[in-house]
Amino acid sequence: MVKGIRFDEIDKMTAETIPNAGNDIAVVMEISLKEKLPDLADGKQYSLIISSSTGGNHDEAYQFLIMPYARNRKGEWGLLNYYFIENRPSCLVCNIDNENYDVKDKDFKIRIGVFKYGDKDVLSEFRIDRLWITDADRYAYESMSGTSMATPVVTGEVAILAAKYPKDSAGKRAARVLAGARTDNRYKNYCITGGVANVRNSLDEKMYTPVVSRIYAENGSIHIGGYFFGTKDKTAVNIKGHDAEWKEEDLKISDVVDKEDGSLEIILDMPEGIKRNEEVIVTVTDRGKNPGRNSYSRYLTVSDPENKLEIGDVYERIPIPSSFSSELSQYVIYDSIPLNGAIYFKAYHCLDDEKLAVFRYKEGKWDRIDGIADKIGKTAAWDGKIVFVEYSDEYNLAFYDVETGNVKRIPFATNEKVATVDKDSGVITVIKPGKTYIIAEFGSGKTGSKKKYKTKLVIDRG
Repeated sequence: MVKGIRFDEIDKMTAETIPNAGNDIAVVMEISLKEKLPDLADGKQYSLIISSSTGGNHDEAYQFLIMPYARNRKGEWGLLNYYFIENRPSCLVCNIDNENYDVKDKDFKIRIGVFKYGDKDVLSEFRIDRLWITDADRYAYESMSGTSMATPVVTGEVAILAAKYPKDSAGKRAARVLAGARTDNRYKNYCITGGVANVRNSLDEKMYTPVVSRIYAENGSIHIGGYFFGTKDKTAVNIKGHDAEWKEEDLKISDVVDKEDGSLEIILDMPEGIKRNEEVIVTVTDRGKNPGRNSYSRYLTVSDPENKLEIGDVYERIPIPSSFSSELSQYVIYDSIPLNGAIYFKAYHCLDDEKLAVFRYKEGKWDRIDGIADKIGKTAAWDGKIVFVEYSDEYNLAFYDVETGNVKRIPFATNEKVATVDKDSGVITVIKPGKTYIIAEFGSGKTGSKKKYKTKLVIDRG
């Protein structure tokens, strides 16, 4: 464990190995081998495996890029790999190129560097829990974490569940993944299940926890939707708001109703003091299940009935006809917005991210609208129009009128010079009246601050 890592100066070895290194990188440790490694079979490589975690409060949102280095045959330090880690258990596996790195040489060393994110200059502590080197014959699999890894894992689990429960709606299939998660206190604050995906549990309904998906108010009642609840006599509900808490004895369950889409709905008498549009923590407990698998909590917002989430089968609600799917499959959708009963999808081409398109889904039909989005940017609905924020030097906003089909573009930022700065005296001369924002960057190069400070100066020349 290393404590008090500073990021406000560059050590000699960091400067040697990382071109243009700034003040965001620090080397935390260097490791030498006590003895030479054994020979490997042809085509095999050694793997360096690092299990690590960082200290500090989760709310401080530490995130680092851990970077193991090794000295190559020429005596130079080289980067083996890099990997993002956060304030949670992480494992990095990277291969050592045996052609360029002589692991038998007495000078062979491994050094660990970290790249910080955020404004803190000193990290409270950094831990390497375990570090070992092995060959591919003994360590056949790599261990990685993050959303990019979680997605294919859950996708594989969904495929298995689809084979066993082919009649499930998309909502119920997703709920099985959540209900079967294995709880782990290390992940309590990182995901809505407080645990990790577990296929064995998801295939066994006896291992399911309840799953809560929505809460809304209607006709003097509170409705809590989800899956795998218990019967009315064995179900308990707890709701906690910002200023109040409604415990089991405060909440009378009127009924637990089966829905057509395979979900369930708990109906409660409206508790006094609960507010619409308030964010609450909803906990549903099934006393018929074993402890540890009988309760589920989730942050939700109490909505009106017209805003309640209908969980039906998404594959049926937004069908893509085969005549259109081949065109749509060539694009990556990255933003969407609903307006006037239609959904507009902004996308870029898989092979050319400069090639943009907007697709529209309305009343069961798909079409493509050309000429209304030229640059990648966010999308919003305003005053009956679709507004595209575009990153461009010439214009930044595009307004698409869904009724007329007209597009209007206006700039909200330009490169027009409004002030000059004398580098010797530091005097700023404003040459255009009005509101001028002055951005100052302190220092330059490796010693400069990457933060930009902005102040508003109002000039009125009468």
